[in-house]
Amino acid sequence: MNITEEVVFEIDGSIDSRCCRETVNNGERAAAECCKQALLIHCFLIGGLLLIHEKGGYSLEFYVGELKDIFKRVLDEFGFKAGENKGGVYIKDRDSICDILAMMGANKAVLKLNDLIATREYSQTISRKANCDIANVDRTVEVSLKQCEVVERLMRSGIIEDEKLLEVAIVRLNFREASYEELADKLGISKSSIRYRLDKLMKMSGQIGDY
Repeated sequence: MNITEEVVFEIDGSIDSRCCRETVNNGERAAAECCKQALLIHCFLIGGLLLIHEKGGYSLEFYVGELKDIFKRVLDEFGFKAGENKGGVYIKDRDSICDILAMMGANKAVLKLNDLIATREYSQTISRKANCDIANVDRTVEVSLKQCEVVERLMRSGIIEDEKLLEVAIVRLNFREASYEELADKLGISKSSIRYRLDKLMKMSGQIGDY
């Protein structure tokens, strides 16, 4: 049973047959709120769909044909902003979808949808973090390879005389994929000191030819 069928099963028969059909408001006849709710339920049972899109979107759709304008006005009176397409009206805001489902009496579907939303958000957060970590590793490796290339040329030229710079140069070559933090731990100095000394070595590359 898909989620649309579950909603239909849950709300089917939930309409109060004693629901009043209209009321009087300032001398004008207007549909009572319970009748508007009944309209939502009937329209969903006849031509409603709750769609869960693979890329993370949600839509609650009502295919109401010629009743489209009336149905959209009813949604607007409840405070829901709906879009429209050929023969149908749709809601894509997930909070509004949950509110409409609750209004139709599909409370179990609301809980299930909220669970799904929470699970998706958690998965997306984990995925974004993993992608960010991968990107950071890629950048670290790329910078490290460039530094190692320069340091090797400096070592061959014999231009490095400062002991602190030489120390950093050697540890960079010995641990080519290590981060600044890892290099700092190996030398017992701060990460900023590692960055400063490696930057200085990189600038020295302009002082040598092709080695």
